[in-house]
Amino acid sequence: LYDDNNYISKDFNFIYATRYIDVFDIIHNNELFAIITDVNLDDGNGLDILDYLLSKCPSIIRIVMTGLSKLEVIDMIKTNKNVFEYFIQKPLSFDLIDGLLIRILGKK
Repeated sequence: LYDDNNYISKDFNFIYATRYIDVFDIIHNNELFAIITDVNLDDGNGLDILDYLLSKCPSIIRIVMTGLSKLEVIDMIKTNKNVFEYFIQKPLSFDLIDGLLIRILGKK
């Protein structure tokens, strides 16, 4: 999970990154089912990470979250529609994230 906040999950183990560069170490040194990233962070863009995953690790589920307005989200989806598979609007909770991940696992 790449965000500027940490959350606590009842159902899943999360590896947290708060710096852009750390995300790539985590990707290459861990077996991941999914990655959840915010779009805009202090030191990077989450969509760049998801684009990297799409080309290098396409089996990892790519989830983007953001607090952008609905119009900004529509533009982001149009521009980056293949980069992420799921979208979560902030504010969020781990009940919301856990529910999404459980639904995703049910589809596999």
